[in-house]
Amino acid sequence: MIRVDGRARFLDCPPLGDDQMLEFLKQMIKEEDNWTTLKDRGATDISYAMDDGTARFRVNIFHSRTKYAVVMRRIVTKIPRFDDLICRR
Repeated sequence: MIRVDGRARFLDCPPLGDDQMLEFLKQMIKEEDNWTTLKDRGATDISYAMDDGTARFRVNIFHSRTKYAVVMRRIVTKIPRFDDLICRR
């Protein structure tokens, strides 16, 4: 499931299985401290950047019921100009 402009939308694909999710987490979590925090506290926060540099994310990984879950929020990498922030009517 993804959320776009505040609305939750289901993806047209099956959810990841436990093994697939673990492999996904292994690709994202590089620091052993984050694995320790995840196991001890049930959640950890990391940052993740795409290998090609096209996007960066704030990531929260947590244990929900019997499975891991991931929340990713995209970080805007291009800082807008001040003029672009002003609402024009």
